[in-house]
Amino acid sequence: MKITHVNNYSNINFCGYDARKLKSIVITDVGDYAEIGSQLDSIANKNGFSLDTFNDNKLRPLSYCFEKLSDEDKADKTFIDIAKLKILSNIKTLCHVAKGLEPNTNGFKASDNTVKWAQDIATVTPNGNVIVGNKWGALGRNISGDYNLNIVRHKMNHISGGNIFFVKGDKGEEALIGEYERKKMDRYTGNLYEDLGVKNIVLLPQMDYHIDLFVRPLDNKRILVANDELSLLMFDKAIDVFENAIAKSRDCSEINQLEDILQNLTEDKLFFESSINKNMNATYEEVVSVLNKNNYKTIPVPGRIYDVRFDDILTHMSNYMNAIVTFNKKNDLIYITNKSSYDKKLGITDEIKDKYNFSTEKYFVDFISDYIKPKNIYFVSGRKDAIADLLTYQGGGVHCLACEIPR
Repeated sequence: MKITHVNNYSNINFCGYDARKLKSIVITDVGDYAEIGSQLDSIANKNGFSLDTFNDNKLRPLSYCFEKLSDEDKADKTFIDIAKLKILSNIKTLCHVAKGLEPNTNGFKASDNTVKWAQDIATVTPNGNVIVGNKWGALGRNISGDYNLNIVRHKMNHISGGNIFFVKGDKGEEALIGEYERKKMDRYTGNLYEDLGVKNIVLLPQMDYHIDLFVRPLDNKRILVANDELSLLMFDKAIDVFENAIAKSRDCSEINQLEDILQNLTEDKLFFESSINKNMNATYEEVVSVLNKNNYKTIPVPGRIYDVRFDDILTHMSNYMNAIVTFNKKNDLIYITNKSSYDKKLGITDEIKDKYNFSTEKYFVDFISDYIKPKNIYFVSGRKDAIADLLTYQGGGVHCLACEIPR
C-alpha cells in the first residue's frame, strides 16, 4: 500500500491511547440528541480540549447544531427514544425529533457515510495516520483534512477503533488489539505495523465484543481490567450496608425503602452470578495473563455488570471501562465514562447514597481513587439515561461515541 506522509504531523505530541493530552474529541451524531454532546462539551472545555461534531459533512462546534435548529426545536426537550435513534443513524436527512413526529426535511443534513460510533470508524495512530474502513470514510476524510493527517484505508480489513488501544510500550508504541481481528490481520496486504505506527502488537482474548468494554489503559503501562468477581463482591458489600441500615433505622417509611433495595440486591446478585457462569467469552485471568507477559501492570476493577444473551453477547447494566482517559490542564489524569441507571434500578437514590455512603457508582470510584482523583472522574448520562440506553440496546458508550484527536 502506498502511503503519502504529510510534512507536519510530527508536531502532534502523541502519548498513546493510554493517557494523552487531547486537542479534541469528535462525535458524529447530528444535533445534541439527549444532551450527550453538551455534557461532553462542558467536560472538554473545563479540562483544556474541545468537542467537534461532524455535521453537514464537516467538523463543526456544537453551537452549529443549535444554530441549525428552529426555535421550536430548541425549546423542545423531548427525548429521542432508542427505536428512533436506530432509525436516525441510517438516514441522510434528520430533524430534531420531538413529540413523536417522524423524521422530515425541516432539519439539517446528516453527514454522508457515517454512523454514531466515531471511535470505531476513524482511528488516529501514533505516527499521524487516520485509519478508516471502506464503508464509513467521511469522518476520517474530514479529520485528515482539518488536522492535516494521513488517511489510510483498510477497506474490508479495517480494525474497529473500539477493538484497539495504542499504548507506550517498552520499545516504543504498541497496539493492544482484540483477537477477533486476527483474520483481518492475517489477510492484510500492506504493512500493518507501519500503518498503525507501532513496534509491537499484543492480541488480547475477547472478554466482550470490543476490548474497550473490558480494559482501559491509563499511563505508564498501567491498565484497568474488569474483574467480574469484584463486581459480584459489590453485591455482598451493598447487602451488608443495607442490612445494617435497616437494623439501625427507626423510620418505617425508610425501612420499607431499604428493604426494597435489599431485595433487589439479593435478586440481582443471583442473576449476575448466573450471568457470569453463562458467559462463554474469555476470562479475566486469560486477559491478565497476556498483559502480564507483556509487562503491563494490571489493576482489577469492578467495571461492569451484565446479562448474557446468545452465549457470548453481553448486555450491560453498567460499564465503566468504556471511557475516555486524558490529562487536564494541571496534568492530572481525568476519566470520562458512562453513568449507569443501575443505582436507580436498585432504588438507591441520591439521598440514600449520601446518608449511607454507598452506590454502585461510588464503589467503582473508590477502586480507582488511588490512580485518579475522584473529582476528575466524570459520568456522562445524557438526558433520561441516554447513555444507559445505548449500552443496553446498542452495546456502546462514551468511548465508542468519540474519536480522540491528540494534541
